[in-house]
Amino acid sequence: MLRIHEICYEIQCGLPLFAHACFDINHGDRIGLVGPNGAGKSTLMRVVAGELAPSAGSVIRRGGLRVAYLAQEAPRGTGQTLFDRVMEADAELARLRQDPDWFGEYVALGGPGFEARVERALSRLGFPEESWGLATERLSSGQRMRAELARCLLSGSDLLLLDEPTNHLDSAARAWLEGELRRLDEAVLLVSHDRAFLNRVTKRTVLMERGTVQCFEGNYEKFIEQRSLKERQAWQQYEARERQAAAERAAAEKRMALARKVAKAPEGQRDARACGPHYAKKAAKVARTARILRERQSMLEAMEKPWEEQGIPELDFSAVERGDEIAVRVERMSKRFGERVLFEEMDLHVARGECWVLSGPNGSGKSTLLRMMAGTEQPDSGVVQVGGRVRAGYLAQEGENLALGQTPLELCLSVCADETRVRTMLACLKLRAEQILRPLATLSAGERTKAGMAMLLLSGANLLLLDEPTNHLEMEARAALEEALIRYPGTVVLSTHDEWLAERVADYSLELGATIEA
Repeated sequence: MLRIHEICYEIQCGLPLFAHACFDINHGDRIGLVGPNGAGKSTLMRVVAGELAPSAGSVIRRGGLRVAYLAQEAPRGTGQTLFDRVMEADAELARLRQDPDWFGEYVALGGPGFEARVERALSRLGFPEESWGLATERLSSGQRMRAELARCLLSGSDLLLLDEPTNHLDSAARAWLEGELRRLDEAVLLVSHDRAFLNRVTKRTVLMERGTVQCFEGNYEKFIEQRSLKERQAWQQYEARERQAAAERAAAEKRMALARKVAKAPEGQRDARACGPHYAKKAAKVARTARILRERQSMLEAMEKPWEEQGIPELDFSAVERGDEIAVRVERMSKRFGERVLFEEMDLHVARGECWVLSGPNGSGKSTLLRMMAGTEQPDSGVVQVGGRVRAGYLAQEGENLALGQTPLELCLSVCADETRVRTMLACLKLRAEQILRPLATLSAGERTKAGMAMLLLSGANLLLLDEPTNHLEMEARAALEEALIRYPGTVVLSTHDEWLAERVADYSLELGATIEA
C-alpha cells in the first residue's frame, strides 16, 4: 500500500532529525509510532501525508491511495457548523445535502445512513446534540480536535494518519475509539503516548529515537520485551568485545615484557658481550609476536557502546513537611453551573500521604473539584478545606497557571534557591539543558507541564493537585513522573485518563459521574 524507503529529514541547520527510515504500511496494519518528544514523529507523519518533502529517500504510494491525516494541532474555525464540518468526510454527500434539488440522489447514495454515522460518532466523542449546530469558531481547540478525529474516521480513506488521537478524550471516548480502530479494515499509523491504548490497538510498533527508526512486531508490551532483549544482546556483544580486546592487550604487554627480559643475558653468563646478538635475536622474535597481537587488536571492528539511559537519582524531598492527619476535607459540598449540577452534598476525606485519582467523563467536574481544593474556586454550599499544616501546589491542565514569561530554570529557582537541585529535578523530568533556558511561552504544552511539575516537587508543598499531568508527555517523561510521584512523601490528588499511571500510583480512585440536569 505504501513504502517508506530510506527517508531522511534535515532540520534548518542541516542536522538530520532522523535518517534511513524504512518500513512498509500494508492493508489492515495498525502501527504505533513511539519515541521521545523531538524525535521527529509528527514530522514523519507529515512526510507520509505529503505535507513535507523528505531531504532524501522516497515515499512510494499505491496508485489512487486515499489518505486522511489528523494533525496534532487543532485547525482554526472554518465557518461551518460542527455537524457540517464532520459531514465533509464524504465531500460528495456533503455537497448534495446542501442542495434540495439533489435530495433523491442524496438518498440513493446513502446520505441518511451517513448522517446517522456522523451523529453516532459525535455522540460517542462527547458532543451533546445541542452542540452540533455550533459554528466551529465557537468550539474549543480540544473540541475542534475531536471533530477532526470524527471526520478522519468517517472519511473512508485507505490509510489513517492519527497524531495523538487520544488527547482531549475521556475514558468512554477512548474506549469507543479503540473499538472503531480495531474494527477498521483500513491501515492506521498513529502517534500516541497512551501505553494502555497502544497495547490494545496496535499490531506493530515503530520506534524513533536519537535519529534512528526501528521496527518491531507486536503491540506496545511486545515492543518493550523485544527492545529490552535487543538492548541486553547489544550490551552482551559489547562487553564480550571489550573482554576480548582487554585479553589481547594483556597478552601483547606480556610478550613485550618477555622480549625485554630475553634481550638481557642472564646474570653470571660468561662472555655476555659475545652472546648479546643471540639474546637480541630471541627478543626480536618475541617482540614480533607482541606486535602481531597488537595489530590483531587494532584490526578488530570498533563497536559503539550501547546507549545507557540515565536513571533518576535519589530525589530530595526533605523540604516536604508532615501535614495534618486529614489533608483535604470535603463535606456536604454542592456546585452547579447554570442548570447543570456537578456536585450535590458530596463528602470526601483525603488522609495524609494518600494518592487519589479522579476519573470520569469530560464535564463531570474533575477540574472543578481540583480548583476548589486549590482555593481558586468556591463551592456553592458546603466545605472544601485543606488541613492547617497543609501547603497545596496546583498544576492546571496545559500549565496555564504558570508564568509564561519565565524559563523553567527561573520558575523553579523562585521556589528553591539550590540551582544544582533544580537542574537535577528538571533533568529527572526529561527537560533538556537547552529547554530550561527558554521562556515557557515558547515551549510545548508537554514541556510546560514538566516545568510546572518540577516547580511543585521543589516547592515543599505537601499536597499536590494535578489536572491531567500526563497530557502531551512522551513515554519516558510519563515514566519519570510516575517514579517521582511514587517517591513523593506527601498527599496527591490528580485527574487523569492515563490508566497506566493510575494503576501505578493510586491508593484510591474516585469516579465522578456525568453532570446532573436540574
